[in-house]
Amino acid sequence: MVRYRISAAVVLGALAGVSAVFLFARPVFRPQYESEMIDFAERDYYGPQHVRQAFEARGVRLRYRTGFAGFLSFSNTPSFTADSLQVNIAPRTGKGSWGPRLEAYDVRFGNIFVSYGGDDRALLQRVQSAVETLR
Repeated sequence: MVRYRISAAVVLGALAGVSAVFLFARPVFRPQYESEMIDFAERDYYGPQHVRQAFEARGVRLRYRTGFAGFLSFSNTPSFTADSLQVNIAPRTGKGSWGPRLEAYDVRFGNIFVSYGGDDRALLQRVQSAVETLR
Protein backbone atom coordinates (compact mmCIF):
# COMPACT_ATOMS: atom_id res chain seq x y z
CA MET A 1 0.00 0.00 0.00
CA VAL A 2 2.81 2.38 0.80
CA ARG A 3 4.30 2.10 -2.70
CA TYR A 4 0.97 2.50 -4.47
CA ARG A 5 -0.74 5.28 -2.52
CA ILE A 6 -2.07 7.09 -5.57
CA SER A 7 -3.42 3.88 -7.15
CA ALA A 8 -5.05 2.85 -3.88
CA ALA A 9 -6.61 6.31 -3.49
CA VAL A 10 -8.04 6.16 -7.03
CA VAL A 11 -9.52 2.69 -6.43
CA LEU A 12 -11.00 3.71 -3.09
CA GLY A 13 -12.39 6.92 -4.63
CA ALA A 14 -14.02 4.96 -7.48
CA LEU A 15 -15.49 2.48 -5.00
CA ALA A 16 -16.89 5.34 -2.88
CA GLY A 17 -18.35 7.00 -5.99
CA VAL A 18 -20.12 3.85 -7.17
CA SER A 19 -21.43 3.22 -3.66
CA ALA A 20 -22.78 6.78 -3.47
CA VAL A 21 -24.58 6.40 -6.81
CA PHE A 22 -26.39 3.25 -5.66
CA LEU A 23 -27.06 4.69 -2.22
CA PHE A 24 -28.63 7.96 -3.40
CA ALA A 25 -29.91 7.26 -6.92
CA ARG A 26 -31.99 4.25 -5.83
CA PRO A 27 -32.71 2.76 -9.24
CA VAL A 28 -36.23 1.36 -9.59
CA PHE A 29 -37.12 -1.43 -11.98
CA ARG A 30 -39.87 -0.47 -14.39
CA PRO A 31 -40.95 -3.21 -16.76
CA GLN A 32 -41.10 -2.26 -20.42
CA TYR A 33 -44.63 -3.59 -20.79
CA GLU A 34 -46.74 -2.42 -17.88
CA SER A 35 -50.40 -3.10 -17.31
CA GLU A 36 -52.87 -1.99 -14.69
CA MET A 37 -55.52 -3.83 -12.75
CA ILE A 38 -59.03 -2.66 -13.58
CA ASP A 39 -62.11 -2.84 -11.38
CA PHE A 40 -64.78 -3.44 -14.03
CA ALA A 41 -67.60 -2.60 -11.61
CA GLU A 42 -66.39 1.03 -11.79
CA ARG A 43 -66.36 1.13 -15.62
CA ASP A 44 -69.14 1.56 -18.16
CA TYR A 45 -70.56 -1.80 -19.19
CA TYR A 46 -71.14 -2.81 -22.82
CA GLY A 47 -72.96 -6.09 -23.36
CA PRO A 48 -71.77 -8.67 -25.91
CA GLN A 49 -74.88 -8.37 -28.09
CA HIS A 50 -74.62 -4.57 -28.24
CA VAL A 51 -70.91 -4.78 -29.15
CA ARG A 52 -71.46 -7.37 -31.90
CA GLN A 53 -74.31 -5.31 -33.37
CA ALA A 54 -72.10 -2.20 -33.53
CA PHE A 55 -69.44 -4.11 -35.45
CA GLU A 56 -71.92 -5.87 -37.74
CA ALA A 57 -73.51 -2.51 -38.60
CA ARG A 58 -70.09 -1.53 -40.01
CA GLY A 59 -69.68 -4.76 -41.97
CA VAL A 60 -67.41 -6.56 -39.49
CA ARG A 61 -68.78 -9.97 -38.57
CA LEU A 62 -67.45 -11.33 -35.29
CA ARG A 63 -68.28 -14.97 -36.02
CA TYR A 64 -65.78 -16.66 -33.71
CA ARG A 65 -66.03 -16.62 -29.95
CA THR A 66 -64.11 -17.93 -26.99
CA GLY A 67 -64.43 -17.28 -23.30
CA PHE A 68 -62.72 -17.78 -19.99
CA ALA A 69 -63.65 -16.75 -16.43
CA GLY A 70 -66.42 -14.41 -17.56
CA PHE A 71 -64.31 -12.71 -20.25
CA LEU A 72 -65.47 -13.10 -23.85
CA SER A 73 -63.30 -12.74 -26.94
CA PHE A 74 -64.69 -12.29 -30.44
CA SER A 75 -62.82 -12.38 -33.73
CA ASN A 76 -63.49 -12.24 -37.43
CA THR A 77 -61.14 -15.20 -38.03
CA PRO A 78 -61.00 -18.62 -36.37
CA SER A 79 -57.43 -18.01 -35.19
CA PHE A 80 -57.08 -15.57 -32.34
CA THR A 81 -53.64 -14.33 -33.37
CA ALA A 82 -51.99 -10.92 -33.00
CA ASP A 83 -52.75 -9.91 -36.58
CA SER A 84 -56.45 -10.79 -36.34
CA LEU A 85 -59.15 -8.50 -35.03
CA GLN A 86 -59.96 -9.26 -31.41
CA VAL A 87 -62.79 -7.72 -29.44
CA ASN A 88 -62.58 -8.63 -25.76
CA ILE A 89 -65.41 -8.00 -23.32
CA ALA A 90 -64.94 -8.15 -19.56
CA PRO A 91 -67.74 -9.14 -17.17
CA ARG A 92 -69.89 -6.54 -15.44
CA THR A 93 -68.01 -6.96 -12.16
CA GLY A 94 -64.64 -8.25 -11.05
CA LYS A 95 -61.07 -7.22 -11.54
CA GLY A 96 -58.64 -7.97 -14.31
CA SER A 97 -56.04 -6.60 -16.64
CA TRP A 98 -55.84 -6.36 -20.40
CA GLY A 99 -52.06 -6.62 -20.29
CA PRO A 100 -49.55 -4.46 -22.13
CA ARG A 101 -50.25 -2.54 -25.31
CA LEU A 102 -48.62 -4.51 -28.09
CA GLU A 103 -50.62 -4.10 -31.31
CA ALA A 104 -50.73 -1.23 -33.79
CA TYR A 105 -54.43 -0.65 -33.05
CA ASP A 106 -55.25 -0.96 -29.36
CA VAL A 107 -58.32 0.71 -27.85
CA ARG A 108 -59.57 0.22 -24.30
CA PHE A 109 -62.69 1.74 -22.79
CA GLY A 110 -65.30 0.61 -20.31
CA ASN A 111 -65.14 -3.17 -20.24
CA ILE A 112 -64.00 -3.38 -23.89
CA PHE A 113 -60.57 -4.03 -25.38
CA VAL A 114 -60.20 -3.97 -29.17
CA SER A 115 -56.92 -4.87 -30.87
CA TYR A 116 -55.87 -5.37 -34.46
CA GLY A 117 -52.37 -6.03 -35.73
CA GLY A 118 -53.15 -6.74 -39.38
CA ASP A 119 -52.56 -4.60 -42.44
CA ASP A 120 -56.06 -4.47 -43.99
CA ARG A 121 -56.74 -0.70 -44.05
CA ALA A 122 -60.40 -1.11 -45.05
CA LEU A 123 -61.05 -3.44 -42.12
CA LEU A 124 -59.23 -1.07 -39.76
CA GLN A 125 -61.43 1.85 -40.87
CA ARG A 126 -64.59 -0.19 -40.28
CA VAL A 127 -63.28 -1.25 -36.85
CA GLN A 128 -62.47 2.36 -35.92
CA SER A 129 -65.96 3.40 -36.98
CA ALA A 130 -67.56 0.67 -34.86
CA VAL A 131 -65.47 1.67 -31.84
CA GLU A 132 -66.51 5.32 -32.24
CA THR A 133 -70.15 4.21 -32.40
CA LEU A 134 -69.78 2.30 -29.14
CA ARG A 135 -68.05 5.14 -27.31
